[in-house]
Amino acid sequence: MNENIPERVVVAANFTVEPISKTLTSLLTKITGMHDLVFAPYNQIFGQLLDPASLFHTNRNGVNILFVRLEDLIESRGADIEYIRSKLDEIKSNAADLAKMLGVAERFSVPLFVFLCQASTGIQTDLELTTAFDGVEKVIHETASDFSNLFVFPTDYVASRYEVAAIDNPRANVLGHVPYTDSYMSALAVEAVRKIDAYRRSPLKVLVLDCDNTLWDGVVGEDGVEGIGCSEKRSFLQNFAVKQSESGMVVCLNSKNNEADVWEVFDKRTDMVLKKEHIVSSRINWLPKSENLRSIADELQLALDSFVFVDDDPVVCDEVRRNCPEALTVLLPLGSDDYCKFFEHLWIFDKLKITREDRERTRSYRDQGVRRELQSQAGDMTEFLASLKLVCEISELKSQDIPRVSQLTLRTNQFNSTTLRLSEADVRERISRDNKVIWTVRVSDRFGDYGLVGVVIFEVLQRSISVESFMLSCRVLGRGVEHQILKALGKKALVADREFVTLDYAPTAKNAPILNFLTEINEGLETADTGRVIYKVPAIVAVESSPRRAQIQEPSASIVGAELQTGMSSRVSDPDRFQVYIELANELSKSGYLSFNGISADLSRDTLRSEFRRAGTVTERTLTQIWERLLNANNIGIADNFFEIGGDSLVAVTLFLEIEEQFDRRLPISSLLDSPTIEKLARIIDFETDPTAWKYLVPIQVQGTKPPLFCMHAAGGNVLFYRDLATGLGNDQ
Repeated sequence: MNENIPERVVVAANFTVEPISKTLTSLLTKITGMHDLVFAPYNQIFGQLLDPASLFHTNRNGVNILFVRLEDLIESRGADIEYIRSKLDEIKSNAADLAKMLGVAERFSVPLFVFLCQASTGIQTDLELTTAFDGVEKVIHETASDFSNLFVFPTDYVASRYEVAAIDNPRANVLGHVPYTDSYMSALAVEAVRKIDAYRRSPLKVLVLDCDNTLWDGVVGEDGVEGIGCSEKRSFLQNFAVKQSESGMVVCLNSKNNEADVWEVFDKRTDMVLKKEHIVSSRINWLPKSENLRSIADELQLALDSFVFVDDDPVVCDEVRRNCPEALTVLLPLGSDDYCKFFEHLWIFDKLKITREDRERTRSYRDQGVRRELQSQAGDMTEFLASLKLVCEISELKSQDIPRVSQLTLRTNQFNSTTLRLSEADVRERISRDNKVIWTVRVSDRFGDYGLVGVVIFEVLQRSISVESFMLSCRVLGRGVEHQILKALGKKALVADREFVTLDYAPTAKNAPILNFLTEINEGLETADTGRVIYKVPAIVAVESSPRRAQIQEPSASIVGAELQTGMSSRVSDPDRFQVYIELANELSKSGYLSFNGISADLSRDTLRSEFRRAGTVTERTLTQIWERLLNANNIGIADNFFEIGGDSLVAVTLFLEIEEQFDRRLPISSLLDSPTIEKLARIIDFETDPTAWKYLVPIQVQGTKPPLFCMHAAGGNVLFYRDLATGLGNDQ
């Protein structure tokens, strides 16, 4: 993720996809702050994948998005079912070629999101074609599963998540190869932003749940274990918590209750989907829930900004928001019997990929509790480490570990020397460099396997091993793992006949633990030009590295103070940073989809050549209403030119569809070239009856002494964009 290059979203499709632009731009800005949205040329998906100079290949920071409608892998606009059936082998062949080409995403600097879009209604209602298209889609998914920089989403993904009444738009498909309704296009845009957000955002790590009237109906202390209920919405929430546990979140309880009563529910109620083994930590007492939340954070050694707390009581939620503003506090929808829709649209829980370490996280944290108990019984650090029988495996990066390595760079904050953040594409780019080496660190002990918990990125220079990034999960801090890694770096330096191991350090508000370590082992340091600090350790000192403290300690106040004095201040928590996700979840759970149509404003007449003239006839008044709605402008006059007030070929498609619906007149879009005003269009609608009046040859600019230029029409006979070409060529062409 190159922070020096602005993030760009590049969109390509094998149909006209630009109608998603308004929703996509608005939501991208609102959620991600990204502004640079670029559409690839129409129906050039294979070129985008294969051409090294394409927008996909040259996008260095951001996301590439590909929308594919399988039937459009051939020329299918306006085709009937029998034609599609006759071309089925060609569709299958083209889809197989596409699947192979998608592998090129591994060479992109950014991820590629592929949305397989809904087939037309005719195909969906034909069993033979539906079966065949399912098989085509399966081939694409199976091929794509081999690539880590590629994400493919199935055809029913969007339609099943958003309440879109109508998907097909047959007339718009014929007119401008716009096969979908505005609402489905909007849903595509919303889902695309959701995936971009999941890719860019650090995932939450801890789900903390209330009990009474949250996990079950009623108050166990008053109603008793048998008196509480487990309604459908409570069962859903429990299932949701289990799924989050399986995908890597740590699930905890925070309840004002008698502890024995709560555990009795888990022991005796067979309808409880959430089990004791899913719970990593609990605070069941009568203390303020914000205090309990901070206590859980201390126990897990995780920052509160990775926590989400769910409760049914608005007063409790307000207390937690005020005292733990870093965490996301979710008040269950009041009076709602459908938690499913709300949590389905709560994007903050999304994860694009789940690693083995994610699946094992609950077990790992439970093992950690056993280790803490053992540590409390041990006399000192040496005795404790010996009793663990810890094994540390350091090896060069394997391709299957790239997702986990990327995940560690994005998540690790405390023991992270430079907080270098790398996407999977960034990791691949680094290992492609001859001078870069990436080590992975796996740790296990007699209680269990921690998994892949550490990453070191370095290069061999003339006199030293230069460590660009050194990070370790907080779960293994204080176990001597960091010293074993330094030993390995020292051995690597000696074997390569290098004198030093140098470690780059950039202070942040959270990485004091690695500063403690670097200060402990440091033999000398230099300040780099970038303001970072380089710790220089002789190789012969590095190979003798071992823990010096008698016991595990928290970062000392003096070290933290020194860190803040370098200019890095603690990040001020923004209590509203999660609010946009809550608002989206509420809106989507109620309406089913989002629409960003913009706010109408008075039309500026400063640059217009026409004077304002009000509509006089019924037809003119109806057209004026249509124009003002489509162009988000008020006070449009009947003499105003469609193109001069913001109209383009895409708006024209919708305009002529509405003319067809309102007046039962089917006009060619090219009529806008001769009749670009409401007044002239109304005259055609009211008085033109001879269909033979429309010619195959559409005059765009008839004056000029230069040789005439003839252009072939585009999708659906659309020629409007040639008007811009004519303007660019000047008046003499």
